[in-house]
Amino acid sequence: MNQLELARAKDFWPNRTPELRHYYDTEWGQPSHDDRYLFELLVLEIMAAGLSWQLALRKRAGIGAAFADLNVDRIAAMGPAEVDGLLQDERIMRNRRKVAAVITNARAL
Repeated sequence: MNQLELARAKDFWPNRTPELRHYYDTEWGQPSHDDRYLFELLVLEIMAAGLSWQLALRKRAGIGAAFADLNVDRIAAMGPAEVDGLLQDERIMRNRRKVAAVITNARAL
């Protein structure tokens, strides 16, 4: 893709909101070997499933806080009581399957 095509693509969809603009300008397409960051992206993808990436980015801080600051070991140890608490937490997408997927993935790691 040449520079003009890149500029046109960049002006089209990532600039709808400040969150999207920041994400696409600083994170998207950047290689990373940081396990915590990669797990955060996995959690955001899970939470965004069927919704918009913009919504996941808007709730990013709350998702991280609700899920033990994305500490994989702490998430993997979550049980039914913590799941019930998460399902009441307005900072995240309150979907039992999404919460279970985050915990299952933490346990797989």
